[in-house]
Amino acid sequence: MRGLYGAGWMWETGRMTHLPSNAAKLVATQYRTTGNLQARSRLHQRFATNPYDWMAWVFDQWPALPPNARVLEAGCGTGRLWEVNAGRVPAGWSLTLTDQSAAMVEQADATLAASRLAAQARVLVAPADQLPA
Repeated sequence: MRGLYGAGWMWETGRMTHLPSNAAKLVATQYRTTGNLQARSRLHQRFATNPYDWMAWVFDQWPALPPNARVLEAGCGTGRLWEVNAGRVPAGWSLTLTDQSAAMVEQADATLAASRLAAQARVLVAPADQLPA
């Protein structure tokens, strides 16, 4: 089983291992545009067996937040989480969405601009290890 655990590390076969030195370049290449993420998303939407949307399920897993919550999402991708759940976000929430990919941020900004969340959100280019205050 593999999974990322912080910048430059991943869990692999029962131990933490350091990613190769070119990992940042590989990630930058993978997410230079939104195409790869959107292609994976379309595959999941097309072949998923659960009729309940993944992004709605993710939102369901959050604990109850106060009506004036400040929410930070690191790695927002195209902003689909907020597109799917826009009607569930209280008017008092302040959203900050970040991604290290300028293309993802541009698409997330467009996604939010087309929703009722536009006035509640800011979308910024920021790697997870350089989040805004």
